[in-house]
Order: sequence, then C-alpha cells, then structure tokens
Amino acid sequence: IEILSGPAARVLGANAFAGAINIVTSAKQTDNLSLSASTGQYGFSKLNATGTMVTEKSNNFLSLAKSKSGGYTDFTEFDRYNLFYHGELQTENTTFSYQVGYDYKDFGANSFYSSKYREQYETTKTTFAAVKANTGNKVKITPSIYWRRLNDHYSMVIDTSYTFHAYNLTDIFGANLNFTMKTPIGKTALGFDYRTENIYSNNRGFEI
Repeated sequence: IEILSGPAARVLGANAFAGAINIVTSAKQTDNLSLSASTGQYGFSKLNATGTMVTEKSNNFLSLAKSKSGGYTDFTEFDRYNLFYHGELQTENTTFSYQVGYDYKDFGANSFYSSKYREQYETTKTTFAAVKANTGNKVKITPSIYWRRLNDHYSMVIDTSYTFHAYNLTDIFGANLNFTMKTPIGKTALGFDYRTENIYSNNRGFEI
C-alpha cells in the first residue's frame, strides 16, 4: 500500500489533486490453475478458467470466461465472452508489465434508451492493451502506453426489416512518463501525459 500526499499523487492520475492511496496487488508466486462453473435462474450459466505460470524472471496470468442468461424478462438476455492476459518481466534494473484483453457482449437492452421501445438490442466489443516499465533507483522512471477500442452496434428494434442501426467505434490512445525522486526532505514528482480519443459513427460522423 503506497500513500502519496499532495500534488505528487499526480503520477497516479490527473484527478489526484490532494493525494491518493495506491494499492498494488501481489502476483501469485507459484503455478496455478483454477476452474469454476455456476448456474442460476433465467438460464444463467458461467464458466471461468484462470491460470498462472511463474518462471525465474517472469509471471504470467491468463483468464478465460463465458457467461449467458435468458433474461429475467423479454429482451434482457445476454451472451458474454472475456479474455485477459497479464504478464511481468523482471530484468536486472527494470520491471516490465504488460496486459491485453478482449470482451464481447451481445444483450437485450429492454427500455434502456427509451421506454417506448422494448425490443432494443446491442452488441459491444472491447479490445485493450497496455505496457508499462519501472526503472531507476534514486530517480524512479515510469513510462507507459495504452490503447482501448470499443465497437458498439445498437438497434432500436430487433427486426430484419428495421433499416437504421447505430455503429460506433471509439479509439483511445495514451502515453505518459513519470519521474519520482526521493530526497531527505521529501518526494518530488514530475509527469507528462498525452491522450487522444477518436469516435467514428454512422450517426455522428467523425469526432476528435
């Protein structure tokens, strides 16, 4: 648990003005495999598998999941898939952390956007990836880059004759570089951040 007070907390996010508490979870130290299954009302079921592989200099975590439900009422059913990988590589002076993931969800959106239309339906696909490094002793340097893409397909009515469908694609890309230096009188932090968000839509056109 890392506690940062004052403006130095900026290295953990743009909105950390007065301070922040950073909780860093530890990775499993041994190889591990876990499988689980569950079921419930309204046709709900879920399968989940996670695994960890540890070597002398690396730690790898993989998770796969599938869930679905018939819905508690009309047009509330869903079908979902998840894939997530996280890895760490330790070199002599630097620790690299990287992750990649994919999420697919197909679901009924009964009255979600408008109570007039019950047969709303939506499909979302999310893909993301990130890489971060930690290096340095007296001066700690932490560069990172990340990317996230969301594909969204929305239909107000589940009907093959319905012609309007909303397609949206959102791309987010960012990079930041943080420096932290500890001295006898305290901690000094300096950070640089760049972020861009692009939206492509057959309804709104192109926005930045």
